[in-house]
Amino acid sequence: MKEGRLRKLGCRNCGNEFELFVNDIYAHKSKLSVFVAGFVFLIGTPLVLYFLKDILLKIRGPYIVLVVAGFILVPSIVYIILVKDDEKRVSAFNRLKIKGEN
Repeated sequence: MKEGRLRKLGCRNCGNEFELFVNDIYAHKSKLSVFVAGFVFLIGTPLVLYFLKDILLKIRGPYIVLVVAGFILVPSIVYIILVKDDEKRVSAFNRLKIKGEN
């Protein structure tokens, strides 16, 4: 790191500054990515069904269940990808350590 093994951090609430070893800094799951993933899932599924309702109502036969399941899977897959990507980002950051500390 360009700044060395210690990192100066400031508290947003009290304004105090302190130094931490870079190995003591950990990443957490992003609340924004969880919100976006949930929004995509909760809003995306009804929107997909709403925009495709004319097509779904015209189709008759035993395969309509597969078509509906496929349309519902699209927002679900986007949700899963967003959550897994955030988990990979956090675990990759937390695995990285500077040797010789702690």
